[in-house]
Amino acid sequence: MTYVDKLRSARNTVQDCYMQYNEIRRKRPDAFIAFLEGYDAPYYLPFIESIIGTHPEQVICHNKANVISVYDSLLKKKLLKKAKTGFFVDRDYDINTVLIKDINNFYVTEGYSVENFYCTQTALERILKDYMHYNCAHKDYDVLVENYLTLQRQFNLAIVDFNAYYCSLKRNNIKVGWSLCESVPSQYVAVDFTNYTVVKGYNWETIRHNYPAKPVPSADDVKHNALWIMKNVVMNVRGKYEFSFLIKFLQSLPKVVNDPASGFENHPMNFSMGYADALSALAQYADKDDGLASYIRRRVA
Repeated sequence: MTYVDKLRSARNTVQDCYMQYNEIRRKRPDAFIAFLEGYDAPYYLPFIESIIGTHPEQVICHNKANVISVYDSLLKKKLLKKAKTGFFVDRDYDINTVLIKDINNFYVTEGYSVENFYCTQTALERILKDYMHYNCAHKDYDVLVENYLTLQRQFNLAIVDFNAYYCSLKRNNIKVGWSLCESVPSQYVAVDFTNYTVVKGYNWETIRHNYPAKPVPSADDVKHNALWIMKNVVMNVRGKYEFSFLIKFLQSLPKVVNDPASGFENHPMNFSMGYADALSALAQYADKDDGLASYIRRRVA
């Protein structure tokens, strides 16, 4: 897709969102309308409803830039004054100074993205208790939590350099001709969920070769970003990587726990969901930061 094609596509998307907004306002003039980057409705909408008391409507804008463009369009057309709206975007590794300061109009995730909130210790504990039917008195509960945290720490240590490189690209506004997948490249990190081991398979030269950029970020800049990421690594690494790790951990549990040689007590369970289904099913267990509730209340005040 050429640059012109991308611009045309973006305009079409913004226009479509605008049309959806008008139709929702016609049918439900008092509804709260949430403008989302993607398919984050299971995370946001029930929480919004718990605060405002009625179910909100969603408009999917497909990316952060479109959420911002839709806001600017509605503001320019003076269509926001009487409407109840919210504009929700991921922090990513972008420089979001303007958006973060504009706390009355935009909610920017405290972590890299919504997915990071699914992967904290408290979220994992809710999943084990409410979805996997454990409780804190079960003899294996603490072991499973510690196994997750230990393996998660190893995993994040293995991927931090790759994340830091990508962070440097974004924060220096370096354009590239490639995009990242949901999971860390398989040849970069190998995780054994049975033996709880992680093997890192890349270095600085590997990254530069497989993910070229002009100019190449300096090693010092990448190191600086790696140190920043490690300050709160679960929230600062790329959310899709963290969430993919969580899914694979949960998928491994039935086999690991019910293996007679594992030492765990037999515990009937199943987890076979893929990324999209898990994002929906596990949304109720994910953390929410304090800023989200405050933002929603400001938007309906």
